[in-house]
Amino acid sequence: MNYGFREGTRLPKAVDPQKVGPVLAGLERKGELTAEKVVEKAHALSSPLHDAFTWDDTVAAQERRMDQARYLIGSVRVIVKESNLSPEKETRKAFHHVPNAHGRAGIYATPATLRTDADKFTGALNGARQRLAGARLAVRELEGLAQRPIIGKIKAVGAHLDKAVEGLDSI
Repeated sequence: MNYGFREGTRLPKAVDPQKVGPVLAGLERKGELTAEKVVEKAHALSSPLHDAFTWDDTVAAQERRMDQARYLIGSVRVIVKESNLSPEKETRKAFHHVPNAHGRAGIYATPATLRTDADKFTGALNGARQRLAGARLAVRELEGLAQRPIIGKIKAVGAHLDKAVEGLDSI
């Protein structure tokens, strides 16, 4: 099998998809393809997975805290509408991710900032476009694996996602 990494993957050059793919496939065949098992397998210096990880615990801890900070920022919502008659609350993101030109890293901005700063709004819109295109790709990959009777429904979802991506691309 021929392996590669998805476009935009930020892995060290020493991490070879042709070596990583078979290791992950071997874990999957054993029913053990979990994050925990991958890290366990990567501990050995000779493992093709080793260089994909940060082994300096101080640096790794800081990277983890950065992930937690991104999760925290993304979790905060503004309650737009609350009713005594219904337990349902209408909420919106309090902070929108504005990726830089290279992907995930970037800043976060409030809706008020996005309304007044065209560059930040465009950045946030490009991030949404990337996420939507990622969803479209995931559905396309699943189309080829689907069994009847749901294959038609999955193809319909794919077509809707295609239209949504085209709509964002036209802006």
